[in-house]
Amino acid sequence: MTAWGEFAPGITYCNHTLAQAASAFQPVFDVRQELAETEVRYTALIARRETNDAQANDLLLRIVNDVKAEPNGENSEVYRGMGYKTKSERSTGLTRKGTTDATVPALSSAS
Repeated sequence: MTAWGEFAPGITYCNHTLAQAASAFQPVFDVRQELAETEVRYTALIARRETNDAQANDLLLRIVNDVKAEPNGENSEVYRGMGYKTKSERSTGLTRKGTTDATVPALSSAS
């Protein structure tokens, strides 16, 4: 369109003047413009979502810490209902290794 307008504005191609062709192509330009604007809005919405998620996560962690600070908090139904293992459900990590009297076979001396 630019070259046509600059070098041959008075010539018709495919029975279309420059103005008629520009009018025919306008829907293509409009959709591309709308897509570009939508992409900008989409990017802005993603940034806003990430900011809101971070703020909500901070609040959630403060609430969980507040629940834990309550008497019996880490063993409470509220704490369990939030999806955490209660203190009483966690294993202590203590393991007792049994004693085994494994005898090591003596090496035979080759003479």
